Amino acid sequence: MLSVAVQSIPDSMTGTKINSNENHPVAVFAGQECALIPESTCCCDHMEEQLAGVRQWGKHFIASRMPIRNGGAPENTLWQIYASEANTNVTIHADAGVTGIPATNFVLNANQMSEFYATGPASEPGDFEVIADKPIAVYGYMVGAEAFGSSIGDPAMVQMAPVEQYLPRYVVLVPGTWITDVAVVTRPVGAPITMDGVAISDAEFNPVGASGYEVARITCPDGVHVFDGGDSPFQVIIVGYDQHDSYAYLGGTGTGKINPNPRAERWTCARSSRPGWARTRATPCGSRRAIRWANRSCPMRHIGPVSPPRPRASWPRTGRTSRRPSARPSNRGTVLTTATSGCAAWPARSTSACRCTAATVGPGCRRPAGASTSRPSNHPSAGSRPVARARPRAGRSRRTPASPPLAGSNRAAPARSRRSPRPGRPACRSWSRVSRSPTSRG
Repeated sequence: MLSVAVQSIPDSMTGTKINSNENHPVAVFAGQECALIPESTCCCDHMEEQLAGVRQWGKHFIASRMPIRNGGAPENTLWQIYASEANTNVTIHADAGVTGIPATNFVLNANQMSEFYATGPASEPGDFEVIADKPIAVYGYMVGAEAFGSSIGDPAMVQMAPVEQYLPRYVVLVPGTWITDVAVVTRPVGAPITMDGVAISDAEFNPVGASGYEVARITCPDGVHVFDGGDSPFQVIIVGYDQHDSYAYLGGTGTGKINPNPRAERWTCARSSRPGWARTRATPCGSRRAIRWANRSCPMRHIGPVSPPRPRASWPRTGRTSRRPSARPSNRGTVLTTATSGCAAWPARSTSACRCTAATVGPGCRRPAGASTSRPSNHPSAGSRPVARARPRAGRSRRTPASPPLAGSNRAAPARSRRSPRPGRPACRSWSRVSRSPTSRG
């Protein structure tokens, strides 16, 4: 087990990505020893939650608020919406009485989060629908008791299940430690739901706008309970609280990979050596492996996602060399990368689906039609040594025959593999956003 923590409050790890090696799944828990919600409002409580992997994130949620502790004027519930991909469009549908929602339509970038407090009158206490065009995660938090002048309950955290992961049956445990225990049940409108074989009255449910779903909050006695919806998938959240104390957990969720190919982010180095000749390099190309390129002096600029990996048959052909390179393949879980000198050297079989995005960058890449491959004699890269080459796999290296001596000298020419990059490619001098069409930078 590995434990990672921030050094001080209010520092946060929000937006951090955790990747593991291929075929080595891990579980990740997030939490806090003493959380104040809102900040500086007494009293704090510990929170912890096992996080669903990005492959289980969905695009449709019903945000069912925490049980109401202040009957006359329902207290706030804190909401957080996370995005895993750039340009994620989020839409919120709620009844007119729901307050605190900052915008009904907004855009989140990769690893970005939207946070707000929402509530409403007793008739519409603050439930709403969330729809996105790319996978998202939604979390709800109970606020501290003194946020509304009470002593009942304290901060608690729960991750909402996407509608795509709803289940038709749940078995839950209600502990006997807390005084009040509540089941928050979200169902399709009119779906028959039973608790321990007894139907939950339709009068307990409140519709969530025009979403086609409705929410009930019913008191649960201590012990084990079975919620059954027959053929109708639904959601159950169990919440308990008493004097300055609380807990909350999701009664269950599906584990289907409804987001099977999370899109990797694209980082690109581009430089044009002459008009009509653009050099472009993009990694990690949506693959599970990435390359940590050698030239760390070049900064990186994020320009958005790339497409999912292509089938093996369509991978570009790359050559192996026998020279020891300065570029080494990174761990398979690495997502962020840097670029090699000249952004022109493709590694040997160490990118699982890399491709040219716009122009000539090395072996296996196409050159734009009509582009010249020659360089003027006064080009700054003329006479420079070859760029870094990829390290061959252990036990499968291939020796490259020595090249003949250069004319008029007793010095041998640099050895070069049949598919390795040509010597003297210009070094990367700038990072810029590129499109999928050939570009020209003077």
